[in-house]
Amino acid sequence: MPRKKRKYEPKAKGCYECSQRRIHCDRAEPQCRKCIAKGMSCSGMGIRHRFHEGMAARGRFAGKPIDAVYEQTRHKPRPKTRINALGEGDMTVTGSPPLRNTARGFLDSPPVLQLSISEHIACEMVAFDGPHNGWRSIVLPIALEDELVMNAVLTVASFHFHLYYQQDISRHLSLGNCEADEASTQLYGAVVHGLRQRQNLQSYDQQDQLSILLTILLLLVVAMVTGSPDFPIMFKALQSALAAIERSCIGQGELADFISRQFQKLRIYAAPFISEADGFQVLSSQHWSVEVLSCLNYCQSWQPQHASAVSVITDLVHQAHDIYINQARDLLSADARPMFAIPDTVARIDRFKHTMELFPEDSPGEQVLIWASFLAASDCMLDEHKTFFKELFQRYHRRSGFNNILGALHLLQKIWNRSVEDRWTSFLPQERLFVM
Repeated sequence: MPRKKRKYEPKAKGCYECSQRRIHCDRAEPQCRKCIAKGMSCSGMGIRHRFHEGMAARGRFAGKPIDAVYEQTRHKPRPKTRINALGEGDMTVTGSPPLRNTARGFLDSPPVLQLSISEHIACEMVAFDGPHNGWRSIVLPIALEDELVMNAVLTVASFHFHLYYQQDISRHLSLGNCEADEASTQLYGAVVHGLRQRQNLQSYDQQDQLSILLTILLLLVVAMVTGSPDFPIMFKALQSALAAIERSCIGQGELADFISRQFQKLRIYAAPFISEADGFQVLSSQHWSVEVLSCLNYCQSWQPQHASAVSVITDLVHQAHDIYINQARDLLSADARPMFAIPDTVARIDRFKHTMELFPEDSPGEQVLIWASFLAASDCMLDEHKTFFKELFQRYHRRSGFNNILGALHLLQKIWNRSVEDRWTSFLPQERLFVM
């Protein structure tokens, strides 16, 4: 008697580790029991692609680079968080996004960390995302060939991941904050150690010099992601490195141009947070606008359809500049006591608020307004203006998850509570915080 044919049932896909061992996976989440029994790290059910030297090794994206996979899988919106003000400067984050099944694989897989910086961080560093985004198209390929740059990339992504998903990692994977932070801190320490070994810049060739500069730039991104007080140290290290290299010329090419644009922008944005004197001197310079808007104009050259957004952003940056200069110019007075003109101050903030309202929420380019928004918020005197900027910075944090934005909210509370005789421009360097 012929055997009955059994109805075909497609085999359910298990975790990557079980498929490599050619055994049946029980598909338990967040880690399967067979991996746990073997003491192995299970990547869970979510990861369907594996990368080797930046190329997918299996699945429908086999042979494609990380960026190509990113472009085809970035359709999911970012989960949102909510920030609640509990008191004066006392802020907590609630509504944390759900932990992905891939969390453990994310922690253990450098290529996935690279994908994370491509998807969640690179887009926050430019006005308009696209193929021209050097944080993705230049930094990541170099990281695949340079260990120091790779460690810096992994440091940025690891800190961002731990901060963004910290509550859920601790709850679902039994990872305490200490353990999560320790892994990121070790990566950070390895990068700093690597930079110390390369202090004599002039003994390296031009490509190695550019890699060192790129690594310092990435550590400045770490300072933004974490809200770290290491920002002034890293910025001065970048200035010193550039000063040493310029004697032999930074060179030309895609990477050199990228670093040059980033430094021009950072030099302007960082000055008010280094010292009040630096802020006034740099923002009073003749070419400050050309330098601070160099990256914005570069993005517009690739995406001219955003010309109207660029016009609004440029206007807001100039308004923020005037607000800062108006407050800091009292440095030049003999008694260094500001002469407040409350109606003028209120009118300036009203104008900034009105211009911001012309810029719809979640519009392309919104993320480059953080610096301008912070300077304007610092000058607030009316409660309605303070409420507007609190909500605006909560929105900024929901978008990026960067801790420097939470730090900005704390600093704003201190500025708003200061004595009316004190210049708020003198408060900015005290927290050693970089708001951009």
